[in-house]
Amino acid sequence: MRYYYDPIDTIFNDLFDTWTGSGRKYPSVDVYETKDAYIIEAEVAGYDNDKINLSVDKHILTISSEEVKKELKEGTSKIAEEIKLPAFERSFSLPDGTDEEKISADYKNGILLITLPKLEKAIAKRIEVKINK
Repeated sequence: MRYYYDPIDTIFNDLFDTWTGSGRKYPSVDVYETKDAYIIEAEVAGYDNDKINLSVDKHILTISSEEVKKELKEGTSKIAEEIKLPAFERSFSLPDGTDEEKISADYKNGILLITLPKLEKAIAKRIEVKINK
């Protein structure tokens, strides 16, 4: 599984880190493989699940969201604002043998769990070989 990023963006993100705080423009992820599937866990705390978009196009999985604007409660005024929920987009090249029709996702406690099932024919099977003597 390959991650897509632009090295120039990385340079600018590092540069602006010192000016804007975290500077992170996409969620951190952990990627796992089981016998039957690939699993992506994406950290998207603060984003509502109906604002997170998943799409697959030409074997590329894309996770994205628009910027989340926080509303002030009536009778309050802003003193400091450090929590940012910017728009993001992150893409992954799907491995051969991924069953794209059965991709599923769950969202709980700020973690987006994406399951990428393997096609049955892509799951390794043990075959016993008889050797003639």
